[in-house]
Order: sequence, then structure tokens, then C-alpha cells
Amino acid sequence: MPEMPPKPGGQPNPYVTSGLAKLSARNYNGAIADFTRAISLGAADARTYVALGSAYDELGDHASAIASYDVAIQLSPKYSDAYHNRAIAKESAGDLEGAYADYCKAIELDSRNPLAYFNRGSLLLRGGYPKESIGDFDHAIELDPDDGEAYQSRGSAKVKIGDKEGALADYTKAIELDATNSAAYNNRASLKREKGDFAGAIADCDKAISINPSDSHAYMNRAMCKGNTNDFKGSVEDFTKVLSFDPNNANAYKLRSISRLKIGDFKGASADLKKAKELGAYAVQLAGTEMEKKPDAENQPKPEPQPEAKTEEPVVAQTEQALPEQKEAPTDSGEKKEEEQEESESDSSSAESKGKSPRAQKKKSAAKK
Repeated sequence: MPEMPPKPGGQPNPYVTSGLAKLSARNYNGAIADFTRAISLGAADARTYVALGSAYDELGDHASAIASYDVAIQLSPKYSDAYHNRAIAKESAGDLEGAYADYCKAIELDSRNPLAYFNRGSLLLRGGYPKESIGDFDHAIELDPDDGEAYQSRGSAKVKIGDKEGALADYTKAIELDATNSAAYNNRASLKREKGDFAGAIADCDKAISINPSDSHAYMNRAMCKGNTNDFKGSVEDFTKVLSFDPNNANAYKLRSISRLKIGDFKGASADLKKAKELGAYAVQLAGTEMEKKPDAENQPKPEPQPEAKTEEPVVAQTEQALPEQKEAPTDSGEKKEEEQEESESDSSSAESKGKSPRAQKKKSAAKK
């Protein structure tokens, strides 16, 4: 059992009680005021500092959150939730190495916490280590078999290592567990489109859009499927919807130009082509008309092989933990490149992804105890 900080004797401090209530009600500034007052009266323990850190983190003040978790860990060095929540704050602040070390320490102290495995797996996936992330998602699913988000994220990791059938199964399981997971529907649609199941892909996109009408990736996916089925008018409509959400999407402009050409809208096609080039797309000749096209995947430089997935969970001191070796630490810029390569896939790795908000990072905070 993970070690918990001792509860203070006597009745709980009213400021702590009030702060916890305000934290639950998302009144974060009020919670911070109450927790700070309790601390000034000497009535705070490690749990109070963890709750204070959570309130700061929710407001985006990651530095203050980390400072609060530091105090909690000083007061209770084996309090796993303090390490777990500090990892989330460090990841949000861009300290990915520090976040990884804290996730590892949290797991060392409490190997039964599925949230820590999920978040560490998400960090690895976002950082470019899909093989390693799958092991963490496996642990998260073993500990919480009803977590559809873990299946969705494992599916995204499997896509990156080429296990498309495994990914399809995971996305389907994620949908079975949560029928409102729009990202799982859209990502499954991408795989169906690759297999040539355009009707099935369009049905999944329709479902994703009905759940989340602002899911630009589902519109992008459906637009391409409609083009594959010669519904170029519908394709233009969906690309136009994508551009209403993302007016600087060069890929949407260049693909819409092709669909507009197909329906005889030469003026619109030319305008889209010009805009795509302004945004950095590159052109080739297509049927005697200058149109936009992505480079063939087979002509692209192949990525360096990732390290083999770990088969055993590391259990060493926090200061010895580091992300798997690579030339540079993972950054958001690397993630952005992947997003540009696959416009139609909802991101499951970037700090998660809520099913109802495909581009948002899923951050599961530990219980505020």
C-alpha cells in the first residue's frame, strides 16, 4: 500500500475544509486563499499543500504548483500523489525530463495507480516513444479495464509502430466503453479510410462530428473520404468547414483546390492553390493544371528506429530516471510536425486527449486527498 501522509489530530481546520470545497467547485482563487490562510495558521499538512498545488495548476500557475508540491514532498517524502501531481505540473511547464522522473517515482511508490501509468505513457507517446508508451498503457488498462481513454491512446501508439489492426481493435474498444469519445471515432475512421472502407469511415466521421461539432480533424477526414467516393461537392463543403476552424491550414486549401477543379470551379481552385502556396504548400503538375500534392511517403526519409519497448517497469531512485535516450529531448515542435503529417487524425498523446475534445491533452490528476 502507498504511504499516506498522517492526518492532523483533532478537528480539521475550517479553512482547509472550505478550500477543498472550493477546489471541487472550481473556485480556484477562493481555494488558494483558504489554503494559504490555513498554512499561515500552522494548520496545513502535506495533503493541504497538494490541494494548494492543484488549485495553482488549474489556473496555469505551474511554478507555484510545483513549489507547493515540493513542500508536500518535504513533509511526506513517500506521498505518491504529490510526485504524480508535480509531474503533471512539470509537464505543463515544459520540463519533460523532470515530469518523467516524477511519474517514475510516483509509480515506484504506488504501482497500483493507473493514472500515473497513463500519464507517463502519454508523455512517452508525445515525446516520440510509442513502443515504450504501450507498456504503460497496458498497465493502465490492467489496473482500470474500463478506461476508454487508455485504449484510445494505446491505439494511437500502435498506429505509430505500424500495428494498424491492433489500433483498430483498441479504438473500437474505446468506443464500446465510451460512446461519446469523438477522437476514437475519428481515429478509427482514418484507419478505415486507409483500408478503403470509405462508407465506414464516413459513418465514424459523422458520429465524431455529432459528438463534437468543432472537431476539424473529423471534417478533414470526411472531406478526404468524400473525395475518394467522387462526392467532390461534399468534399468542398467539408474542407470549407475545416478552414472555418483553421484558416491557415495549407493542406485543406490544396485539397479543396483539387475538389473544386473536379466540379469545374476553376476560379475557386486557382484561388485555393494560390493561398496554399502562400501558406507554404508545394506544387506539382496534375492533369496539366498546377495543383497541390503531398510528397509520396515512400520518397520521404524513414524515421530512425525507436528503442525497443521496455519489458520491465523501472523501479529506481527518482534522480536516476530519465527519458529513453534520443538526440534531443522531446518538444512540442516535434509533436507539431506529426500533426502536419496526419491532418485527419485526432491527437491522443498531446498532455492525453479528452475524447470529447480531440486536440486537448488528457491530464488525469490524482485524487486531492
